[in-house]
Amino acid sequence: MSFPQPGNVHEPDAFVAWGGCGAVLLHERDDERFAMLLERVQSSTAGSSPRRPAFRTATR
Repeated sequence: MSFPQPGNVHEPDAFVAWGGCGAVLLHERDDERFAMLLERVQSSTAGSSPRRPAFRTATR
């Protein structure tokens, strides 16, 4: 959960647009409460997923 402020109103939309490619995957959202359920990523696995081609390219 985050505090409602103008700067993060469109954050869930950005996660939807990225679709898990180069960012964590958004599983669920509650815009009224400014809550998002995001995938858990560990530093040892970030970039090993086949749906993250932009991230893997940037780190080569």
